[in-house]
Amino acid sequence: MIKNYKVIKRDNAEYYEDSLLTDKVIELIEKHHNFNIHLVELHKREHGFEVDAVIWASTRERKLERYVGIELKDYDLYKAIEQAVERRQYYHYFYIVTGVYPDFAFVYSQYPKLVGQGIGVIYSNPKHEIASLLHPSTYIRPKQFQKRLLFG
Repeated sequence: MIKNYKVIKRDNAEYYEDSLLTDKVIELIEKHHNFNIHLVELHKREHGFEVDAVIWASTRERKLERYVGIELKDYDLYKAIEQAVERRQYYHYFYIVTGVYPDFAFVYSQYPKLVGQGIGVIYSNPKHEIASLLHPSTYIRPKQFQKRLLFG
């Protein structure tokens, strides 16, 4: 993959979970949603939350802006889901990128929460250069883009 995007880190701290966001993960999102990715921001603070990563992209055909929120969690998937649900409303797409492959019991118990919110899950193993889309995120119009209707 040719990197046509810029990466911005908001602080100088190094976090182990940052290694989960590999070029393969970004390429997977780019291909699945047919995006051109322009910018990846790590540790972005907005809407009162810190989001592990935000991808700024555009659709290839119509050049529509899209914002993808990403929660990186090596092992605590329950906390990742809790955080993803809190942050989901602010992004067109939202993914949990995890370093553990979820077992059947976990998937069965948490699947309704993920599907209901349109949250996607990606398994990432940087050591073996693996990225696998377990469940895709679905599009929503983020809260800040929704127009308010005034009834008279």
